Amino acid sequence: MVRSLRFVAALVLLGSIGGCEPAPVAIPPGAQQVAVAVSATTVTLTPSAVPAGDVYLVLAFPTGGPGEVWLVRSGNGGLSDGQIAQLAQTGDAGQGIVQESMSASCCGNVVKKTLVAGKYAIILPGPEGSASVVPPISTAILEVNP
Repeated sequence: MVRSLRFVAALVLLGSIGGCEPAPVAIPPGAQQVAVAVSATTVTLTPSAVPAGDVYLVLAFPTGGPGEVWLVRSGNGGLSDGQIAQLAQTGDAGQGIVQESMSASCCGNVVKKTLVAGKYAIILPGPEGSASVVPPISTAILEVNP
């Protein structure tokens, strides 16, 4: 009996250690979703334009391929056309830029973002793994409308 209780206690402890933090993001019915499809050389968005508000980015990475993309935005929202062009050429969109890593994990492949109107870049980073070091391998633009 004591041995059984120890076994159950060990299973409970292991389950709590191996649990997912944070919890997977649930997509509410009717919520705005964007599929972010990633390959070794491209990132594509479907759809590429959405209304402002809560957006659920559903990440799809290939097995054995890249496992991370970056959401690039300005500190107050979207990027200007000049910042997008600079990002594509140099990997740096200038001052006041925020780069957020997004990846799939044991906790799921959905990332919730609340976005205001503007253009946002979702990039497949270059070999250094950072958008600010080298030009990205691929850039997709998400246009968020008012």
